[in-house]
Amino acid sequence: MQKLVLAIAVVVAISVACGGCSPDGRKSTSQTTGTVIYSGKPVAGGTLTFNPATVKVKELPGKPAFAVIQPDGTFSFSTYGNGDGAVIGKGKLSFIAPRGKQISPTIDNKDGTFKPGQIEPSPYAGCAIEEPEVEIKPEGNRFKVKLWRKSASQM
Repeated sequence: MQKLVLAIAVVVAISVACGGCSPDGRKSTSQTTGTVIYSGKPVAGGTLTFNPATVKVKELPGKPAFAVIQPDGTFSFSTYGNGDGAVIGKGKLSFIAPRGKQISPTIDNKDGTFKPGQIEPSPYAGCAIEEPEVEIKPEGNRFKVKLWRKSASQM
């Protein structure tokens, strides 16, 4: 009887310590989708990251979730597998602007001068998320992520 009580106590202690984890140590996720906009228009490209906050001092934060922003501005977070969502709880969003347009190298027909290729800056370079602190809820999430441009003094 004492062994049974001890075994139950160990199982309960592990369950409480893991708090929302699956048997393989993964924290629970929830479907998390949305749209990224800048100046009222969808952002075409770039990536979003959701970094879960740590709730307890000795607790490891959950695994970050990543999403590629589609040409229509929509996104769907993935943590452990494609489209499985983000770890449930509070955290912070971050945005990485897409790469700018590639300009091919050219040779001037008049004087034969070579002009090397370059990359134009992304139209979203220097943008940040207006409200980066979010909470992922168990019942599913749909966010409208608004970007704003940092001024030169804020960079």
